[in-house]
Amino acid sequence: MKTLEDVGSFIRAQPQIVKLLEAVEKIGLPGGSIGAGVIRNAVWDHLHGFDPELLPDSDVDVIYFDAIICGLQRDLYI
Repeated sequence: MKTLEDVGSFIRAQPQIVKLLEAVEKIGLPGGSIGAGVIRNAVWDHLHGFDPELLPDSDVDVIYFDAIICGLQRDLYI
């Protein structure tokens, strides 16, 4: 994996990651995405001979930004 296109092709071939990305899209959070750790870990595992089909039993960070509802009070509420 040497280019961004290589990484993109690799990720599109990972059904578990695609499911996660589709789930975040379905939720419809403004600017919602999955933290890069999922991608980094999958690429790392692939490059080091681990099975990329097996996501570790860890959390997946979902992030978003809502420009309409933002500020300290909102952060403290969550």
